[in-house]
Amino acid sequence: MTAQPAPAEVRRLGCLTLRYLPDGVIRAHPGHAYPQHAHLAQAPDLDLLDDRGRLLLSVGALLVESPDFRVLIDAGIGPRTITTPSPDTAIPAGAMTGGELLESLATVGLVPSDIDAVLLSHLHADHVGWITPGDAQEQATFPNAEYLMGEDEFAFWGRAENASRLTAPTKRQYDVIGSRRRDLRNGESPLPGITALPTPGHTPGHTSFILDGGNGERAIVIGDAMHTSAEVAHPDMCWTGDLDPQAAIASRHALVAEFAEPGTCAIGPHFTGTVFPDA
Repeated sequence: MTAQPAPAEVRRLGCLTLRYLPDGVIRAHPGHAYPQHAHLAQAPDLDLLDDRGRLLLSVGALLVESPDFRVLIDAGIGPRTITTPSPDTAIPAGAMTGGELLESLATVGLVPSDIDAVLLSHLHADHVGWITPGDAQEQATFPNAEYLMGEDEFAFWGRAENASRLTAPTKRQYDVIGSRRRDLRNGESPLPGITALPTPGHTPGHTSFILDGGNGERAIVIGDAMHTSAEVAHPDMCWTGDLDPQAAIASRHALVAEFAEPGTCAIGPHFTGTVFPDA
């Protein structure tokens, strides 16, 4: 079969309503994405490849609603295309394209000002794209939102040598986040039913989020701790963008152990077909 991006979907988790809001897709050559483990990602039963043999990843945001709040987990790519050059050929190693998130939000009857907070797993460009989608003078997309993330992650991208990376947030995005940022620490619950779970390795301060609706079930939003379902089956796989591969492997093994706990499922924002594979 040919991989398909995850559609807009909704799941209930006790008092929480979870909606996946598509923004775009990432297409990457398997050998670039997984330099040592491309064969695992190409397994036919996983359905991770498009019709040209490229890895297809979904990109979007997770809307979490309760009677008391509406929050987004991550903020997509935004209305842009980012191409990753290949070190070996003139053919791009991958590309990510977005632009659909606000439309996706409108289809559930919401506008950006309805969002109370944006929880950020990390600050790569495909997770902060709608913080400010345009030029350096553009206002924040979510005018009433605070931005919740770990201190280590924010500090890392504030260093000049990291701010120039292809995957870095723009200066304007970084400044907007910094102007309304709230630190998240291990085990902290910034909102009822949401708990921060550090999963470093992909980036220094990468954070996953445990969602608990109070019904004996929980879901873990894994961000980029795992990009595809192949990494769930093979947590020793390393994505080319993992800044600390050994820490990333340790985080993946820790997540697999969490998934084994009764009543626990994964939410993979980059997964194809569905971001709710176990729900």
